[in-house]
Amino acid sequence: MLQCVLRVLYVKPMQEVNRMRKRRVLALCLLGSFLALRAPLFADEAKNAPPRKTVDFEKIRLDVTLDEKEGKIRGAATHTFVPLWDDVDTVVLDAEDMEIKKVVLRGKRLKFEHEGRRLTVRLGREYGRGDRLDLAVEYEAKPRRGLYFVRPDEGYPSKPYQIWTQGEDEDSHYYFPCYDYPNELAESEINATVRKPYIVISNGELLGVEESGDGKWRTFRWRERVPHVSYLVSLIVGEFEEIRAEWDGVPLRYYVQQKDVEHAMNSFRKTPEMMRFFSDRIGIRYPYEKYAQTPVEEYMWGGMENVSATTLTQHTIHDDRAHLTEDSEGLVAHELAHQWWGDLLTCRDWSHLWLNEGFATYFDALFKEHDRGADEFKLDMLRNKEWYLEDHGWRPRPVVWREYEIPGDMFDGHSYEKGSWVLHMLRYHLGERDFWRGVQLYARRHQKQNVTTNDLRLAFEDAAGKNLEWFFEQWLYRAGHPEFDVEWSWDEGTGMVELRVRQTQEGEPFRVAVGVEIAAEDGARLHRVVLDGAEQRIYLPAPKKPPAVRFDKDGWVLKELSFEKEEEEWLRQIESDSDMLGRIEAAEELAAYPSPKAIAALAKALREDSYYGVRAEAAKLLADIATDEARAALLDATEDPDARVRVAAARALGEHKGPGSGPAVARLKALFEKDLSYRVQAEAVKALAKLSPEKESKKEDRGGEAEEGEKEEEEKEESSPEALPREELEEILSKALEMPSHLEVIRRAVFDAYVEMDDEEAVPTLREWMAYGKPTLCRTAALRAFGELSEDDPEEAARTVLAFLEDKSHRVRGAACSVLEELGEPLAVPALVVAAEEDPIDYVREAAKEAVKELQKEKEKRREEEKD
Repeated sequence: MLQCVLRVLYVKPMQEVNRMRKRRVLALCLLGSFLALRAPLFADEAKNAPPRKTVDFEKIRLDVTLDEKEGKIRGAATHTFVPLWDDVDTVVLDAEDMEIKKVVLRGKRLKFEHEGRRLTVRLGREYGRGDRLDLAVEYEAKPRRGLYFVRPDEGYPSKPYQIWTQGEDEDSHYYFPCYDYPNELAESEINATVRKPYIVISNGELLGVEESGDGKWRTFRWRERVPHVSYLVSLIVGEFEEIRAEWDGVPLRYYVQQKDVEHAMNSFRKTPEMMRFFSDRIGIRYPYEKYAQTPVEEYMWGGMENVSATTLTQHTIHDDRAHLTEDSEGLVAHELAHQWWGDLLTCRDWSHLWLNEGFATYFDALFKEHDRGADEFKLDMLRNKEWYLEDHGWRPRPVVWREYEIPGDMFDGHSYEKGSWVLHMLRYHLGERDFWRGVQLYARRHQKQNVTTNDLRLAFEDAAGKNLEWFFEQWLYRAGHPEFDVEWSWDEGTGMVELRVRQTQEGEPFRVAVGVEIAAEDGARLHRVVLDGAEQRIYLPAPKKPPAVRFDKDGWVLKELSFEKEEEEWLRQIESDSDMLGRIEAAEELAAYPSPKAIAALAKALREDSYYGVRAEAAKLLADIATDEARAALLDATEDPDARVRVAAARALGEHKGPGSGPAVARLKALFEKDLSYRVQAEAVKALAKLSPEKESKKEDRGGEAEEGEKEEEEKEESSPEALPREELEEILSKALEMPSHLEVIRRAVFDAYVEMDDEEAVPTLREWMAYGKPTLCRTAALRAFGELSEDDPEEAARTVLAFLEDKSHRVRGAACSVLEELGEPLAVPALVVAAEEDPIDYVREAAKEAVKELQKEKEKRREEEKD
């Protein structure tokens, strides 16, 4: 599943939708729920070890009716199972928040106890290994989780009726009784009855559709013959148009709302090529009966890899203007890769989640490498590193980790992004041939099975003939990564380059192989060196003093690097390095100490580099360099043919306030009026707000606190005739509020602009856009802006925001938790405690818990201050 967190989709904007890639914050605790059927092997077994099974489930059949108006599901779940022991007389299933009508085995009603999550069924006598049993549980539920009902209402009368499931990690048991843990795989059959004209999309093959006698209802019969875990069961109900395609005889189905048919292929066009690429590289042809992709309303993540039937956020659908800067290919590739990694092979327990998510993240990047080339692949891996470092800084942990409190703790940058880097480094360590041999052997050996990290290690060892225990131990069972401090010098007498390398991270040094490139007049030479000490000196031949040395050429190692070089070497690197990572590295170093030569080199890179990613990075770095040359380069970049560079240039121009900003103001106004990209228009709005003078009242408020020289400088900037007049800016903001756009990026930019302007007079407008009935993404952005503009009266603001904890939108409730945390008012704690315990959406509960923790700290701090 893609968090969202969706960074794989749209990076910053999709953080509010999903954080692109599935930033899962789930909230079911495993402890205490695996009794009887889930008895541990030993009393002192490790924390969060997988439960031991007493029966083997072979098939689950659901015969259910779904009522979209009442928000109800009713019917029967029939489990076919075989006892694993000779004296099994009890079966325990997971079934929460539902009414169990009866349980039947071989025509006889059985006794059962149902408490909380645990449904204990007494079989009436002992059964053994030779028995195959069908246990039917009749039930009815109005689920709070697992199965979600979307309906129109007074605020959103045009919203469609939809029903959809989200089972991962352990939420399937809220809408049907099941064994809800990943160490069990079974076939599934779903017979779902719904009102006409709705259709049902589910796992596997559609066997048929039957109409009721009165013609008002239809039953859709689906069957998935490949065994899978319970969280991958899927049901989607709604009115959808079916777009048909095919790959090598496999039916491809894209189910979208009628209004989205025109733009659907912006998201799905490359699915057949992805199918071919993954089948070839993994060595197993796509293994399911069909592949469906269905965007749904109000989905909380980017996507979910349900077997043969992926569910996606409605936000994946985007028009041609949005396609200038956004695409869904990362999301689509990630979820398709999961059909092998996570579905065909599923981690045995949550501590090995990286085997699902790390693989899907890396194979998404691999498809970029195949489809768009090495530069795009490297940029994707660079972003993966940045996401990992962010999460590692917040909570460092090993990739394989049993110490989580809830399964949701595992859905972070270690399972996803670091997991992808582990595979990347393994590829470099083994080489292309042995790496792909290992991938294919692992897939063949363990298809249709649960897997652990040790299974992967053994497959790679068998494929490559190498002991990899040290590699897996250091990268997967140990937290962290190497931090290198590197210098180099050349000795004329010996004709050698001396490379001095120190590992400065805490703990033991890492053992890594890196590529060191020595530049020369007749071409560069690449040396592979092994580092395994806290401090090492490496000697490499160089008859003449090389103009440049690169450490970890092509970026194969997950690391942090400090490399001491002269400016001339960085200048050479930014201009002529064949590796775009090297050019970005040089740009960052030159921007840290921006001499005239460095600024000129950054400006040249912005204008001339062949890769948009380097140009965009140069624009970002020039934002903090307030010179005429930097501004001129940024102005030129606003006409770059790639909209992603124009986005970076527009954002950077907003930092160039003061004398000389007139051309920037004029250009930004033109971008807002005429650029085809929504994102460019949005960045122009925010940049214009930064270049606008502050209101007089704000200058007076600050004037008493600022030094005299600072006030004079501020007044000089704010009174500049080149600045955009406040009245004109307000007209632009008013116009922008009337402009719908994909992900509402333009309207959300207006709310950011209000915060940038510190405009308390905008609060009534924010209240208007916070109201139920406005687009949800606008509501969350307005709510956050309201919080930031309410610092003068945080108590009253907190009282306003508290009402949003009961909003119908989970995104608004989640935003409210964050805003209440930022406002710092302990009066919000009681309501947040309720949200942390009762909200049906996982990430909202987690946001509420985090807010409670921080507000309690604030309360204690105030107590201490009162004592003093």
